[in-house]
Amino acid sequence: MSTNLRPRVFTEDQVREMLQPIWDSFLWDQSGLDSLLDEHTTSLNYMIYPILGALEEAGEIAGKAKKVIRDDNGHITPDHEDAIAYEVGDLLWYQAAIADALKLNMEEIAEENLDKLADRARRGVLGGSGDSR
Repeated sequence: MSTNLRPRVFTEDQVREMLQPIWDSFLWDQSGLDSLLDEHTTSLNYMIYPILGALEEAGEIAGKAKKVIRDDNGHITPDHEDAIAYEVGDLLWYQAAIADALKLNMEEIAEENLDKLADRARRGVLGGSGDSR
């Protein structure tokens, strides 16, 4: 990957300030749902925008990978790496926004996922399907 992609670091307050207008525009009237969803409604509302964004970014990554196969016979160039890295950064941002809506810690999520994969590797069940293998 080339070095022209420099990560920007924002404080939590800066991120919240930037996102607040977006979050507010996607909230819907909860009047009929409050009794059913109580405190979880807010988390669900705040997750919808980043979930849609994550899906969009994942699609953009898939599209770039498809074009590498179609246009360059599967050869990944430094330009491809940069383009994909840019989209992966966007996807990571949306994943962090989903975690934030649920008040989850991304570092803990990553550690638990690595532990899960290591356990599956030890038991020889990395392949296959199902969350509980």
